[in-house]
Amino acid sequence: MAATPTRIPLPLDNKLLTLSETNFDKVYLSTNPAAFQQIKPRIMPRSGSRKRAKQLAIARAQRNFDTKQRESETRSKSIASSPQPSESTSRSTSNSKSVSSFAVNNSAVTDLNLSNSSHELNLSLDLVVEAPRSRSRSPSSTTRSTPISRSSSSTTDISRDLESRSRSSHLDQHIEPSHSSTPENVDLDIGPCRTSKKLKLAKDSQPKSAVCTDGGRTIVDINNLKSLFTFQTCPECQAKSLTLKEGRWVGLAVQLKVCCLECDSTLATAWTSEKDTTGHGFTINRTAVYSSLQAGFGAVRHNLWCENMGIPSLHHKTFQKHASKIYKETPFLRRKIFLRAAKIVRQQMSILHAVDYSEDDIIDIAVSYDASWLTRGHTSHIGVCCIIEITTGYVLDCHVLSTYCHKCEHHKTLKENDPKAYAAWHADHLEKKECDANFFGTSGMMEVHGARVLWGRSVNSLRLRYTTMLSDGDCKSYTALQNLRPYGDDIEIDKEECVNHVGKRLGAALRNLVSDSSKRGITLGGRGKGRLTANAIRKLQIYYARGILNNSNAADMQRAIMASIYHCFSTDSDPTHHLCPPGQDSWCHWQSSIAQHKEPAKHKDFVHTPLDKNLLKAHLEPIYTRLANINLLKRCERKATQNANESLHSVIWARCPKDRFSSRPKVEHAVITAICNFNFGPTEQHAVTSILGVIPQASSIALSEKRLARRIRNNERKMNAANQHRRKKRAEAKRKLLEELERAEGGPSYKAGAF
Repeated sequence: MAATPTRIPLPLDNKLLTLSETNFDKVYLSTNPAAFQQIKPRIMPRSGSRKRAKQLAIARAQRNFDTKQRESETRSKSIASSPQPSESTSRSTSNSKSVSSFAVNNSAVTDLNLSNSSHELNLSLDLVVEAPRSRSRSPSSTTRSTPISRSSSSTTDISRDLESRSRSSHLDQHIEPSHSSTPENVDLDIGPCRTSKKLKLAKDSQPKSAVCTDGGRTIVDINNLKSLFTFQTCPECQAKSLTLKEGRWVGLAVQLKVCCLECDSTLATAWTSEKDTTGHGFTINRTAVYSSLQAGFGAVRHNLWCENMGIPSLHHKTFQKHASKIYKETPFLRRKIFLRAAKIVRQQMSILHAVDYSEDDIIDIAVSYDASWLTRGHTSHIGVCCIIEITTGYVLDCHVLSTYCHKCEHHKTLKENDPKAYAAWHADHLEKKECDANFFGTSGMMEVHGARVLWGRSVNSLRLRYTTMLSDGDCKSYTALQNLRPYGDDIEIDKEECVNHVGKRLGAALRNLVSDSSKRGITLGGRGKGRLTANAIRKLQIYYARGILNNSNAADMQRAIMASIYHCFSTDSDPTHHLCPPGQDSWCHWQSSIAQHKEPAKHKDFVHTPLDKNLLKAHLEPIYTRLANINLLKRCERKATQNANESLHSVIWARCPKDRFSSRPKVEHAVITAICNFNFGPTEQHAVTSILGVIPQASSIALSEKRLARRIRNNERKMNAANQHRRKKRAEAKRKLLEELERAEGGPSYKAGAF
């Protein structure tokens, strides 16, 4: 029998939560960082675990019971006032009862009493939420279930109620907000994120590819297969002496022979893999090389995997031969992927602007541009430049730059000994388009050169104009485009800033200020009240970023940023709150007290980051004036970020690890396949294997569809405002806990050059 839910008062905004006793600690601690500091960290479960999801489902269902009690009573009254079926009707319809199950946040929702007749509908819904099982065996931690009875007058009401349950998440309404955000500002249902929309849109428009549904691939021990032929009769000598022998090995493909031990005859031969499209190799070898490249393996790691699996491997030259054939398909894959992405972007722009754009029309769009390098630091031989459309999140184009060619490096001796012979060879080398080096300059200049190339071919290749450029401001790409004028003198290219990068500029400027001042003998940091300590710099950077994110126009951003620093300068004797927002709901205690006609409280109780005005004002005002420039803030009004670019870079370098050098063809293949997965999900990669002459297996399609569904589900969960708010609170609690532990240990125990 289900246990009655226990009402436990939580000291959060003086509200009550109906929680089971087994989940109280975890839910309370996840919403109260102060209490979390006093408890061991192991109590907090992983945010992505099923156990955590069950706990959140329990909390949501139990809280919704209190908030929707009136609605339930209203429905009950409406059912009571409606005509009830007779006893005979109930008996006749009792055999038509059906059980329907729904998945609501990992909780089981079962409709146990659902009867339907031609005239009347009698519904009763029981929501059973099962608490997660505790690891301990004590009686107090046994599994509990909480029934919540509801009734509805129609199936529409039930489906609407279930939908509202699955989409609602009010856990963070009980979290005490900071001075810059309130529970009303936390949108608990923001709908699908951009990544989810992009993947769903690509899934709907994905062309179907050929799939092999007969059989599949697996790893088999040949000795176990021999037992299948033990009791088979030889058709020639009639003896039960058939066996299976291995013939030639060609990579992972092996020739199998059915032989008779008595008459020494070979009855049948077959290869374990079919020939590829060229007829010179086997499909399994090509597939193995392609799979290794997708996993970031080269010939050495592929053979190491085969060695540990106890299966034959590929010679490194054979591996490279197959890889070269795969690399040759990269230009075709590139064209196909980018044309499809541009087509989807054109369709979405037509919907957004309510204009029917044809394929020949040139559309102006806003893009995010960034570059990444194969080697960490600024001495890399290979760089990758990518363009992502801001509205839809699709990658539209990329360019790989390289200053290294293995063949040219191999002929260095010839260049020194016989320059004329080298010149002739190099001319032929360039004519055959075999040289991997396509850029000559520093690695820092690659991003600038890549911008020139990508902007220069956008109209001819995609019929698009990149008229707005979102950048991080760390190179001269925008200046180069201003000088290049790729779309003519009449069309200007606007620049926008990534708010994440802009938000970090204040912290970098303040740290540089403290460092440079100490070299001149001026101490601005260190210990002491009102100084620029590491914690004070971190808080000032947060205030600066909030000033940008919490306002819609540049003027309000500028006022909020300057208000944050003057608020920290303010004291009881010299209050400087003239820029703080007025009103009773203001985060500034001074303005709030003035609006309520009360005497303001002491600054030491409400100014959490006090700064010494006499010491720091002359040093901080120039920095804030520069970073609160109205032109800079206007470029932040979109509040766009380059998170998509950073995510794409991680996908690329997972296929081409940075700890090993790779040639330009390998990097280009990794970039194109990564963009294919980034734009359209893993299912699109099977179209890539079809182009390579490998028909995907049905099991591969099924696994990729599961991965795609999981990716969409995880993105929607992570982008939910309530989950984001919860993650911020959890990170803040963890940071405070580490600070407390460090102080308890007597200060930092590890720091470069400090001991």
